[in-house]
Amino acid sequence: MQGYILRRVLEGLAAILLMTVIVFALARLSGSPVDLVAGEYATDEDRARVTHMLGLDRPVALQYWIFLKNFMRGDLGESIRTREKVTASILHRFPATLQLAGGSLLVALVIAVPLGVITAVKRDTNIDTAGKTFAVLGLALPSFWLGLVFIAIFAVRLHWLPAAGRGGFSYMILPAVAMGWHVSAGILRLVRGSMLEVLDSEYIKLARIKGLPEWKVVWKHALRNAVIAPITFTAVYLGTLLAGSVVIETVFVWPGVGLLAIEAFGWRDYPLVQGIILYMTVLYIFLNLLVDILYAYVDPRIRLT
Repeated sequence: MQGYILRRVLEGLAAILLMTVIVFALARLSGSPVDLVAGEYATDEDRARVTHMLGLDRPVALQYWIFLKNFMRGDLGESIRTREKVTASILHRFPATLQLAGGSLLVALVIAVPLGVITAVKRDTNIDTAGKTFAVLGLALPSFWLGLVFIAIFAVRLHWLPAAGRGGFSYMILPAVAMGWHVSAGILRLVRGSMLEVLDSEYIKLARIKGLPEWKVVWKHALRNAVIAPITFTAVYLGTLLAGSVVIETVFVWPGVGLLAIEAFGWRDYPLVQGIILYMTVLYIFLNLLVDILYAYVDPRIRLT
């Protein structure tokens, strides 16, 4: 088990190192921030001074080495536009993103677990077909499109819910449902597949032979064993929601890290862009590593692969 964990940790560190190279390169390909910092009417001397201040007059390899050392110390630099520490900017917006991701995951579980159980019990019926159609639509329809449709119906036309911003509970309903429906499709398929496997097992057949009520067989005995894999993978879905909140936060003007990323791209604030992408990468890799370790404990066969 220790060897498996060590191998997964080393793979995660290698992925993070590779991402630092990609992020560093892409940030510089997006354009120079010198004109943005120096101003529209800056002289050549002003631009030269700003270039030196930002360290852009150094060799690219040296710039990357300095960037990597600072990253390893947890120092992601300063925002070019606000002069605020990048880490502080991200941490300031992170609670909003975590709130939205948590709400979306809750919506996904509330939708997916009951539907997954029902479609498994009613396999090869119209109910099963409807559930699989729901899953396909959830995977096929972009979350931003769902968000725009929800805004048009529930905010603009019916005036039931606010269209944008972050406030009370009502502000979170539309973006959470838009993100949650997309994720629920994947969880539904996991729950359904696990339930089908468990329902065909010998101990479930034995429980039925003993005369236990069907609802108890399904919801108490079968579900308890079938949700192990879906719950284990919940951390992956949470990471997906945290890292993939850019579109929904932009549509609903939700003041989280995703919206901050869009703003940073517009400002050509590459230290902030680098910091946000690396934050998302590290968080996603950490959650995947956590899932791998948990799943290895649940299923020892994983350690041998």
